[in-house]
Amino acid sequence: MQLSERLKDTSLRGLVVAGVRRVPFPKVSGALVGNNETMGAETESSQEKPEQERPKPTLSQEQFLSWKRHKDAAVSARKAEVSSKRAEDIAAGTVQMNGRELFLHEPWVFDNSRY
Repeated sequence: MQLSERLKDTSLRGLVVAGVRRVPFPKVSGALVGNNETMGAETESSQEKPEQERPKPTLSQEQFLSWKRHKDAAVSARKAEVSSKRAEDIAAGTVQMNGRELFLHEPWVFDNSRY
């Protein structure tokens, strides 16, 4: 019997969970011990869902596309700002360049003709 089949078997539920041995436990159907109801009986209120659920907001396609254009414009403006700041910092020598930037700005570093 495979592990997944053993875990589906209710008699073995609780024995092995993530490689940890545990003591088997009975499956309780939800009633609290000590109240006037019989063991295993479920109350109707626990099964009922709230009648008044919050309505989901509807969004038209035009509204979504407008929002998406604004978001894309903001993201591209932020990327342009970051790349221009990085270029200024590289020109000033205040930041360390990565390999691509070093190859583009100082290609003599990669000249192997001297060896």
